[in-house]
Order: sequence, then C-alpha cells, then structure tokens
Amino acid sequence: MNLDRQFQKIVSASFADISLEEFKNVALAVWYENYTPNLTYMMLDERQKAGYLIDRLMRFNCVSDKRKLQLMEFVRDTKNSLPKELIAASSSTNVEPLARKWNLEEDVSAAIQPLLKYQTRHYVHPKTVA
Repeated sequence: MNLDRQFQKIVSASFADISLEEFKNVALAVWYENYTPNLTYMMLDERQKAGYLIDRLMRFNCVSDKRKLQLMEFVRDTKNSLPKELIAASSSTNVEPLARKWNLEEDVSAAIQPLLKYQTRHYVHPKTVA
C-alpha cells in the first residue's frame, strides 16, 4: 500500500484503531524520506487530523532543521486551510496539549512509544544508507 493511502487510512479512522505498522511506515517516511502527505482529496476532519499528525511527528529530534522548516510550512498551510472554528482549542483534558490545539478529542500518544527506537542516533534508516 502506498504512503498516501496509508496516511489516508490513519487520518480517516480513530487514532485508537490505527495500525502501528502503517503508522511506523508513515512516521519513518516523514522523518527520513521527505514524505509529505497530499491532502487534496481529504475531508476537513481528515485534514485536521493530518495537520496534527505532521505537527506531532516534526517535533522529534531526528528531523533535520531544513526538513522541520518544510513541515512547519505544511502545518501552517494546513491550519490556514481549515475553518477557524474547526481548529479552535479543544476543552478536552483527555488528550495531549498539541491535539487540543488542533481541537481533537483524541491523540496518537499510545502509538508514539513503539516508534521511539526509530529516532535515536543508533537507528540507520535503510533508504538513507549510501
């Protein structure tokens, strides 16, 4: 399954139901392969979740400064493309602060832990090996 389809599947479902393998594939592609999702055919709520997801993934220390700037632009453009009432801060206290900023009632915190081993200095991504 290609990355755009995997990403679409992640943002169209509840974060509690995401496939950790698909999430890992997307995270690694964002971190190491310069993958940026195409939001063209996504519904508003999917774009909202996509913005949050990229916002969350770009904060890891394995993301280069140059790549972080690209992702920050993506996040800004995504946020600006959404109706203001859709991204008004959520009052939910059951989600991480970043998810609240995107007005979401769920977050990906549970799916992040298994990914931590892929963003250490000891991890070498196969597609980055010369």
